Amino acid sequence: MLRSHAVMVAVLASMLSSFTVADDSCSSLPVPKYAHGNAVVLSEGGTSASATLEVYWDLLCPDSRDQSKQVVDVIDHYGLKDLTVIIHPYPLPYHRNGFMASWASYIVRSLRPDDADKAQWAFIREAFDKQEALYNVNAEDVTWSQAQKLLAGWAAASTNVSTTAFLSRFVCNFKTCDDSYSLTNVAFKYGAAHGAAATPTTLVNGQEIVTDTSSWSLNEWQQLLDPVVFPNRRT
Repeated sequence: MLRSHAVMVAVLASMLSSFTVADDSCSSLPVPKYAHGNAVVLSEGGTSASATLEVYWDLLCPDSRDQSKQVVDVIDHYGLKDLTVIIHPYPLPYHRNGFMASWASYIVRSLRPDDADKAQWAFIREAFDKQEALYNVNAEDVTWSQAQKLLAGWAAASTNVSTTAFLSRFVCNFKTCDDSYSLTNVAFKYGAAHGAAATPTTLVNGQEIVTDTSSWSLNEWQQLLDPVVFPNRRT
C-alpha cells in the first residue's frame, strides 16, 4: 500500500525513535545483526556491482507483490553481478498477519543458514503468490495457529524446510525464541527509523524513487537503471 497510509507509519516511526520494546526489554534502537537492517541481499558481484536496487516490501501488500514480479524481470535482465538487490521485509501495522509472514521469512532464513538469502527470497516469492489467503478480509476467522500452519506449508513448498522444525520456531516467548524473531523485529525498526512510510518503498543507490513503480514495465526500469548499471555506456 502506498502513500494513502503514509501518515500512520510515519507516526509509528516517530514513536519508535523515542522508545522501543525489543525482546522483553526497553532500549534504544538496536544495531542490526546483519548489514542493511537484516535485509535479504541478492548479489553475485560483491562490492564490484555498480548499482543497488533496494526495496521495502510487506509480504501481504498487493503493490509489493506486483513490484516483486518486476524485480524478478529486472534481475533476469541485468543479472546480479552489476546489480545488487536488497529486500527489506517490512510489515505494515494494518495488515493483521503481516508481521507473522515477515517472521516466517526469517524462520526460513534460520533453518537454511548455508543459503539464507536465496532461501528467504524463495519464501518471499511464494508468500506473494499466496498472500491473499492471509488478507484481513479473508483471514477474519483464521486463528494464529492456523496461520502458522499455512505459512509452514509455504515454507516447505518453496524451500523444502521441515514443517515441524518451522512450526517449532513460532512456539516461543521473548526469552526462548531463536534469532528469527529478533531479526524480524529489528528489520521493522530499521525500516521505520529510515523513513519507509509505505510499501513498496524503492531506492536506487540510496536515493528514494518517489514515483510509484509498482506497475512499471521492464522498459521503464531500464530507463532508470541503465545509467547507473552501465555508467560508461554511451547513449
